[in-house]
Amino acid sequence: MKTNLRYGLKLFRQYKASFLLVLGLLIIETAVSLVLPKLIASDIAAMQTLASTTQLGLASVGLWALLIVFQGTLRYVSGVKLNTLGATLTADLNNRLYTHIQSLPMRFFHHTNKGDILALLTHDLGVVSFYITSVVTTLIPNLLIFVGCAVLMFAIEPWISLIIVSVIPFLFVISKLLGRKIHPLANAIANTQAQSLAVANENISTISLVKSFTREQVESKRYARTQADLKQLRIRQFGFQSLLSPLVQTLTAIAVIAILGISIFKLESEALALADMVALLLYGLIFIRPISAFAGLYGQTQHLRGAASRLSLVWEAETENYHSLQPGHTAVSLPTNEVRFENVSFSYQPDHPVLTNVNFTLKPGGAMLIVGDNGAGKSTMLNLLLQYYQPDEGRIMIGGQDSRVLGVHKVRQRIGYVPQDVVLQSGTVHNNIALGCEGATDVQVIDAANKAGLTTIIASLPLGLNTQVGEGGIRLSGGNANV
Repeated sequence: MKTNLRYGLKLFRQYKASFLLVLGLLIIETAVSLVLPKLIASDIAAMQTLASTTQLGLASVGLWALLIVFQGTLRYVSGVKLNTLGATLTADLNNRLYTHIQSLPMRFFHHTNKGDILALLTHDLGVVSFYITSVVTTLIPNLLIFVGCAVLMFAIEPWISLIIVSVIPFLFVISKLLGRKIHPLANAIANTQAQSLAVANENISTISLVKSFTREQVESKRYARTQADLKQLRIRQFGFQSLLSPLVQTLTAIAVIAILGISIFKLESEALALADMVALLLYGLIFIRPISAFAGLYGQTQHLRGAASRLSLVWEAETENYHSLQPGHTAVSLPTNEVRFENVSFSYQPDHPVLTNVNFTLKPGGAMLIVGDNGAGKSTMLNLLLQYYQPDEGRIMIGGQDSRVLGVHKVRQRIGYVPQDVVLQSGTVHNNIALGCEGATDVQVIDAANKAGLTTIIASLPLGLNTQVGEGGIRLSGGNANV
């Protein structure tokens, strides 16, 4: 929670000007809302003392209309600014989270479903952004309306003010009871949505496998089950959320009727002036706005807590030592590319060693063939060399330096890696050959293609180096993609 608060304050400082502008517009609009009933009541009182009210009445109505138009304009401008701030904030949060996720070690991705990651980017960040822009930003104006209406009504008629304020405890109890039901449902919806995204992502990524084994109907049913679960959870959530609004409206309607009844009674007994009665009714109607907002605040906060807790697990995950060196070490040059494993041991799980005391040296320009049974650790050695993982014991030397002090970026820049599974990015053949060498020229790409023996294959493609390979290389033949 402290981490979430610190990050929230950091965001506020970054977008302070936008937040303050929106807040200022909302406060001005709130002030107009509070002034207008008092002005109408004063004009009505003044007109009651005049023999002819035509001139004053027209001027008063014109002023009221101008204030209402001004208030509407403020509400429009603040709404546009608020939505713009929300869109900017959501985009910024998405970019930051995506960048952070890419900096996490491979162990994180091996233990986290893709659907959970996609749900963070699509659902949870939206919840946080909505709460910051639409709930927190409007909280202060709603508090001002609440306090202002209560004080002004108390000044006119204390008993009516007490009736209105007495509604708050009932609304708090109702919202808390409903919030206890909504919070676990919101978490369950987020988890089920993540499962649904994971199923869809898996099926689309392996669509050729699905089609080759005629599993279209089986996979459709599997996806439909997640959607059915999601539908039931949302129906239950909407049921509780839909209950809140009628209860709030009923309680506030009772309060307004009470105001009307007491006002009529006091008006007949001449204990209340007509102008004050009008002001009380107008303030009572305005008072409904913050009451409705406060009623949903508890449930929205619970929803936020669920999303923020899931995001915190990712934000607090330790990232790779990407650019920086380990403390106490300085940048060094690597005279050679010699690779040496010194007593390297590693296990993915405790008490299940994959590699034990591995030693070998690969000289620059040399070649080495690693042979072993499935699961013997051949790919694991490459994973350790690329620093996807760190050895439990021993060390890996590159150019005479411990790879751990060099930083991930420097190590991976010196390694050309062709995985056993074909991995191509969506884009052109040119883009995939130049992957990892940003800014590579056409001459460099053609030279690399020639050295790799790709000249004949590229010449056979419709657009040569500019041929689109499709996501995962789906537009290429299996043989061409493997090459």
